[in-house]
Amino acid sequence: MGYHAHNEVRGPHWSAPLKWLRSEYRIWLFRPIRISASYITDFLKEFDLAEFYPGIEEEQDDILAFLEAYPRATGERLELVELRDKPDALCRKQDGTPVGVEHTRIRRSPDVALWESIVDRRDEMDVLAALEEIERLVVKKAERRQNYSTSLNILLIAVYETDFDILTSVASTTMLGLEDLGFDEIWLGDYLRIREGAHRELRLFGLHPAEYRVITERSMWDQKPYG
Repeated sequence: MGYHAHNEVRGPHWSAPLKWLRSEYRIWLFRPIRISASYITDFLKEFDLAEFYPGIEEEQDDILAFLEAYPRATGERLELVELRDKPDALCRKQDGTPVGVEHTRIRRSPDVALWESIVDRRDEMDVLAALEEIERLVVKKAERRQNYSTSLNILLIAVYETDFDILTSVASTTMLGLEDLGFDEIWLGDYLRIREGAHRELRLFGLHPAEYRVITERSMWDQKPYG
């Protein structure tokens, strides 16, 4: 399901604010304390979550790039209302209908990436491995969709390390039956070249519905790589 603030902000990410609380109230570990829930809520609001969970900025940047590319793919615009949780972004269609955007990403773990770069001299994630990861994440997200606050939902899958053209070519003929998972739309986004600095615009490929199963190319001004 990718990285989510509600799943990832645990343990070491909260070590700094917890230390601050202990220092503020002179609390020793395991000593019982009485702090109101409202105080904790106000305290956490003052913290910059991105400082302790760097992945949240990455997630937000991915969503903004998707919303910018969405009109090129569909002819419609989605207005961002707020970045949140369950789903990761609340948007609004042109007619005012609320739509949720849930974000996830596919990429190798640092250990696997290092091993493959040394042993196989491979700098990108294998297409078949990426397809298996997409299938796993789609099913996992679908299982949690009932917890979303929006009835209409889009699943955005950020592709970080795989050749997008090959991946989408294979996915278009192998990934079927996605309409049964409950998402109104499922998109793959080509973030590899953006993160390399070669392009600024996002390419999209719709896994669902079938009418979007074509790569949405970049604008004319962003056709050639930078540099």
